[in-house]
Amino acid sequence: MSQRWLKDFLRYVHKVFLPKGWTKWARDERKDPDIEPGTIWATLLIGFALQAQSLEELERRAKP
Repeated sequence: MSQRWLKDFLRYVHKVFLPKGWTKWARDERKDPDIEPGTIWATLLIGFALQAQSLEELERRAKP
């Protein structure tokens, strides 16, 4: 299955739910991170859109 739907979904959530200029305060100062900032933001956006109460709940929902 194509991952296009995920990109479209994240683009929609970004456009509808996040205020303009949010990237100004959403910076990452880590050097050589193990997890890329984009992965963290995508996870948080999906959790917000699905109204997950925690990352643990989001992980449970993601498992088949």
